Amino acid sequence: QFSKKSNLSMRVLSLFACLLLLSVALAAQQQQQYDPALQNAMRLHQSGELEPAAAAYRAYLKTRPASLEARSNLGAVLASLGRYAEAVTEYKAALKLSPGNPGVSLNLALAYYKSGDMAGAAKELNILHALDPSMEQVLLLLADARIQMGEHKKVISLLEPVYAKQSDNAAVAYLLGTAYARDNQSYNSQKVIEKLFAGREDTAEAKLLVGTTKFYLADFAGALVDLGRAVELNAKLPSANAYHGMALM
Repeated sequence: QFSKKSNLSMRVLSLFACLLLLSVALAAQQQQQYDPALQNAMRLHQSGELEPAAAAYRAYLKTRPASLEARSNLGAVLASLGRYAEAVTEYKAALKLSPGNPGVSLNLALAYYKSGDMAGAAKELNILHALDPSMEQVLLLLADARIQMGEHKKVISLLEPVYAKQSDNAAVAYLLGTAYARDNQSYNSQKVIEKLFAGREDTAEAKLLVGTTKFYLADFAGALVDLGRAVELNAKLPSANAYHGMALM
């Protein structure tokens, strides 16, 4: 339940971290059948020895470039090392070996997202969402990517039907409220805020959402007050410092 969480926006962010763990050994159940060189690379990977694992996967791929497991796992290692552009290259190569593979597509989307390529992330996430609309992690990532791209109306169209059925879903409500605010739909944004933060109006998340609504309505003085309070309550809240700084300009 949302009421048990001290930081609403961290629910969305925690999904990203959890999803990054999905890509170790696509066919681990068959590990006993793998070449010893691949088994060694996987052992290094699973033990957290990432640089040696990357080198071992690359060496293996020199002689077996069509190995889906090695290619995808190399992408996972590179993503864990923060080398997202390289990870994207490996995941795209893996998708050529296994077109439409949802696990690889998800990891490709995450690598795009973490590299700041929201258009690339949205493209992959949109495909995954069309295949299975019930995947909440994909839905939230897609909505967040589109918000960052400025596609607020698309986010609203995406989330309104979900919110109508799950108005108590804090992550959906937060993203929808953000999209409303940035699309200058202050009335709709306010309704979502009031329901979402009933009894919790003086929280960093509530102040951030109210402040960004005022910012997009050009009420910079009001935005400054609310965003300043958001930073005071939680200086690490995503976007709070950025919007506070813009309101000061």
